[in-house]
Amino acid sequence: MAKTQAQALKALIVHEAPLARLHPNARKWQRFFASVYLNGLRFGSSIAALQFMLGVQLPIAELIKATKPINAHRAQSSEPYLSDQTASEVLVKMELLPVTNYLPDVESIIRNGVRVFIAIGEWALKRNTWIAQVNLILAQQLGCELVKFPGHHGSFMDLPVEWAAALRGVLHRAQELDSQAE
Repeated sequence: MAKTQAQALKALIVHEAPLARLHPNARKWQRFFASVYLNGLRFGSSIAALQFMLGVQLPIAELIKATKPINAHRAQSSEPYLSDQTASEVLVKMELLPVTNYLPDVESIIRNGVRVFIAIGEWALKRNTWIAQVNLILAQQLGCELVKFPGHHGSFMDLPVEWAAALRGVLHRAQELDSQAE
């Protein structure tokens, strides 16, 4: 949207974008994601999703803990939900390669004047994970503000109050900067 529909945006918050092609060792990461995809075809999406989570340094124990209330709600709800198996299938076989091979058109985004904030979780920053590395590179290329969010990649589930506060803070900062520009 920042490239093609800039007029529709006031600001853009990019949270831990998995942009493998921006990494200094991009070929390694592209090969890794291709192997996850192939393993999904060979051995099933559940095995491939585990390979993915371990390989990209996601905190698996924290994510499992974070999803417990959601899973309890799903079990009691009459609303239809995707099964974990279907979610893994979608991630591995449909989303993984297009998303991780995406390369943003930085020049167009800058030219379009979209205010961008790059959000990285404390967990990834502290461990200097690949996702933190690529998002630091993206922030530098865009010349935009870097904002720290609480917890790990999925902490909106287990730290919703803290996460919402961080999100509100960025939205207020965008509004403040917008007012100063007028």
